[in-house]
Amino acid sequence: MLATCGLTDQQNYLLETICFSNKWSNRTLVKLIRLARAIYDLEEVPYITEASIEEAIYWKQMADLHQDAQRIHSTSES
Repeated sequence: MLATCGLTDQQNYLLETICFSNKWSNRTLVKLIRLARAIYDLEEVPYITEASIEEAIYWKQMADLHQDAQRIHSTSES
C-alpha cells in the first residue's frame, strides 16, 4: 500500500518515525494512511497533505488517550 498511496518520501518518513516512536504496528500505519486519505478527500485536494497526515495522527493519539482513560477507570472500579 505504501507504494501506491501517493505519499512523498518525507511524508512516508514522518509516518514511519511517528509509528516507531509510539510503538504502533504496520497495521496502524496503514490505518493512518487511510484516515489521511479520507481527510484530504473531505478537504477536496488532489493529494495527501502534511496537514491531513498530522490530523490523522492527532485522531489516533486522541483514540489512544481515550482507551487509556477507559482502562484506568475500569481498573479503579474493580
